[in-house]
Amino acid sequence: MKKSLLIILFTLFVFSGFSQSRTEHYVLPEFTEGIVLLKNGERSKGILNYNALTDNIIIQKEGKLMPLNNNLARNTDTLYVSNRKFVNRHGKFMELLLNSNGTLFVEYYCVLKSNTEDRNAYGSSSQTSTTVVASQVRNQGVLYNLELPELYVAELKLRYHFIKDGRESGFETIRDIKKFYANRKKEYNSFKKSNKVDYKNPKSVAELVSYLNSL
Repeated sequence: MKKSLLIILFTLFVFSGFSQSRTEHYVLPEFTEGIVLLKNGERSKGILNYNALTDNIIIQKEGKLMPLNNNLARNTDTLYVSNRKFVNRHGKFMELLLNSNGTLFVEYYCVLKSNTEDRNAYGSSSQTSTTVVASQVRNQGVLYNLELPELYVAELKLRYHFIKDGRESGFETIRDIKKFYANRKKEYNSFKKSNKVDYKNPKSVAELVSYLNSL
């Protein structure tokens, strides 16, 4: 039964030249063919992406977008797409960046904001932004869309998780990484001076952590 369900879900059609513009609530710049590895060892292919706003793997089939159903999502171990590896950790898919002399993951998540226009007594308008909870608008069926309605703006954020010797540390900012490696301040500053480190670029953060870990 499970096997037949997988076949139905992942028998997808690859359209020549299929491409979508990047939207901030999706991790990958476009939907791409990837492999879903289940905990029982089964593998399935599909055109997919990861929605950081809803924490769902989204598959594209016949021009429509749909989330992986809850049962399959819970039983998914790893997602391979665009030469990247996303691991199911505590129900969230985090990208594995390093797995040598320590393990580094990056967790993608979104803050959803609602833009409204206010008019003052003189007739001029101004934009205001209010943070809203994704679950509040989940039933509207708009969170899986490639483009969110103009009313909503999704801000993609990154949180790094570093595990070594059984201890896990979280980094919310580049300053957190600097503080974590306080005993390597000189090497940290030297690396940043010679290399462009961007907190929103996981590859550059992984290179920094790899270097500091190798000392």
